[in-house]
Amino acid sequence: ALNPKIEMDFYARKYLAYSSMYGGGNEKEAMAALQKVLSDGKYSNYYEQVYYMLGRLAENRNNTADAVAYLEKGIHAGRTTKKQKSISFATLGNVYYNSGDYVAAKHAYDSSAKIASFAGNDSSVAVAVVRSRALGDVAGPATTIHDQDSLLALAKLSDKEQRAAARRYIKQLEKQRADSIYRAENAGIASVTAAEPVGGAAPGGVWYCSTATPMQTGSPEFTR
Repeated sequence: ALNPKIEMDFYARKYLAYSSMYGGGNEKEAMAALQKVLSDGKYSNYYEQVYYMLGRLAENRNNTADAVAYLEKGIHAGRTTKKQKSISFATLGNVYYNSGDYVAAKHAYDSSAKIASFAGNDSSVAVAVVRSRALGDVAGPATTIHDQDSLLALAKLSDKEQRAAARRYIKQLEKQRADSIYRAENAGIASVTAAEPVGGAAPGGVWYCSTATPMQTGSPEFTR
């Protein structure tokens, strides 16, 4: 049968990628097979794992920028589980750690540690928890040095340049605030829209099969 079920197809791609990563196979082919999945909506339940694997493959090729980008996308994917998020944060921390960015690594490890209980006995998360504590001794002074250097740089500017820098910073804060409000408002609208009944369901009620997420997660559970 040349048309395997989605679950079998995805895990075949995933473990071929693992084989390429650890066994010296063709990583470009493995990445291409995973990237192909991202353009097919029926694999949306696996996007978090796809981005994670792409991040691992990029890290294995010493491509830090791509590794960070893929892992960030996986962390913020729509259906990311807390287990996968903890593992992805731990891996992101490793990428930063190996590149010498200990402040960013500390933040990633902290995020992984907060939800470590959902990842069971995953070894990468266990490392993240330990490093999260240890990097406090490094990240703290590094942050202080960065802040002091920034203040010294500002002190060397003219009054006009200092005011311009302050205005740029205020605009940045205003944009961040506006973006956060926009995301919050649209998240609310999206949740209301998703809850709208279809197929003749009673007003105000939500039929289980009218929303995609419970259908997709419930179907394999029912089959098992």
